[in-house]
Amino acid sequence: MLEETKKRLENIQAIEPYLNAMRNSSLGSWKTAINRIHAIHLYRADLLDILKTVTPNPVAENTTPPSSTLNPQIWIVIGSQKGLVSNFNRRLLSLIEKEIKVLRSDSKLALPQVHVVTNKPTYYSHFLSETELQADIIPFNYDLSYNSAVNLFNIIPESSNLAYDLYYFYNVYGKSQVSAPIKQAAIKPHRIKAETQEVTTQWPPYVLDSDAAIIQEQVQNMLAYLEFQEVLTNSIASENSFRHRILEEAKNNTDRLIHELTIEISMSRKKEITKEIQELAVAAGLIQ
Repeated sequence: MLEETKKRLENIQAIEPYLNAMRNSSLGSWKTAINRIHAIHLYRADLLDILKTVTPNPVAENTTPPSSTLNPQIWIVIGSQKGLVSNFNRRLLSLIEKEIKVLRSDSKLALPQVHVVTNKPTYYSHFLSETELQADIIPFNYDLSYNSAVNLFNIIPESSNLAYDLYYFYNVYGKSQVSAPIKQAAIKPHRIKAETQEVTTQWPPYVLDSDAAIIQEQVQNMLAYLEFQEVLTNSIASENSFRHRILEEAKNNTDRLIHELTIEISMSRKKEITKEIQELAVAAGLIQ
């Protein structure tokens, strides 16, 4: 019994460094993602300031309102990068299941054609094949540069067509390590407008060495790319905070088991020593 307990303790102690390493890695990735989200917000503010300068007649509109008709849709579904995140992807599936039920709720309308752009093509292809939803799966990976992201949007069928609705499905990061799956309407580059008609407060003022329309197009593309990157980074922050919490619980359980097994071994050893002393005392005739 004592040998089995010692062996169990050794096994747990052997995996403890790996748990700590994965926990620290998740913590670092989580914090890095939070810092990148902050940097994206700052960069977006600068780009919007430039957009005010190069837009001739700014309009107070920066998003595409949801369509009242059942348009064809493009879903960009952001799953996890790695494992050890329990129901992280399953929660997205639940959200998509609810969305499909909403689309089915009006029997007068046919389900729209959906293009699903995801980093988990096999995962979602298998799931969607079991539904009535007609969906094409377009794979991508997390490590997208600006040019790669532009190429991705170019291969998404009719992504710039106003007749199509574009949405993100992902786990959004919240305070206190609380995240939740959401559906978010995406901004299309050509629909991004300056938010105000006020003259920019930038000083010194920007000096434009190119055509304003070209700069406007580039800024709009970059703003759409920033939104895409913010969604990815938000998902990474959510995933790693989720994984960190799981590994923190595993570490606490490991520490508790090590403490309990150490006490158990100590108690077993004390019993053995007591038994040996009693046997020696009996042999010496000190006790009956």
